Amino acid sequence: MAFSPIGMVVGAALARDIKDRGRASQIEILGGVMGASPMGLVLLATLAKEATGSGPIDPTKPNPPDLASVPDVRPAGSDLAVASEILTVHGLASGRPRAVLSDSPQGTILGSIPELGAFVALTTEVSVLISAGLLVPPVTGKLRADAEAVLKTAGFLSRVQSVDVSGTPDTVTEQDPVAGDFASSGDVITLSVVKASADGPEKASNSTAKAKANTSPSS
Repeated sequence: MAFSPIGMVVGAALARDIKDRGRASQIEILGGVMGASPMGLVLLATLAKEATGSGPIDPTKPNPPDLASVPDVRPAGSDLAVASEILTVHGLASGRPRAVLSDSPQGTILGSIPELGAFVALTTEVSVLISAGLLVPPVTGKLRADAEAVLKTAGFLSRVQSVDVSGTPDTVTEQDPVAGDFASSGDVITLSVVKASADGPEKASNSTAKAKANTSPSS
């Protein structure tokens, strides 16, 4: 039988409150062997309940208790299907996920509403909270140094590419992603910056000096 990473994650979530770590490890490994099949989930839920004395609820058991404790869905990582399975074996339903601003990578499962440990009625819909990332700030129109400082403060890196267009040298004309988009903390924002003029201040100054020298009265 192939090993199931999803089954092991579910097993780990079910075994979280078991004080006997040996039994907890057995349930985790059994989850990997059984997989996330309905029969496997029921068996894991039953074993976890026996090990804790008040563990997850078997959704197939007649006349179950009226309340269930909201489990920790974070072990699912970024897999909403696994988070849904964790809720199911605890007698709860998976509601519509909610995206929230966070410096965690986009898609990471952060928690739930109702929150971990809350007691709710069986079959209550629990919304999984996932990271939407961070909002990209507007830096178009700023000087390069100022734009890079703003992005750094917001949690992003920056990459500059020079563009040969009209405008104030060293000014940001475009950014990618654009302002208002979501991105993960540490992502790179590409800045298009007006290329510095070939006739910079130093060259212009030298040209002026030469012109003055040529027009000076001869001795």
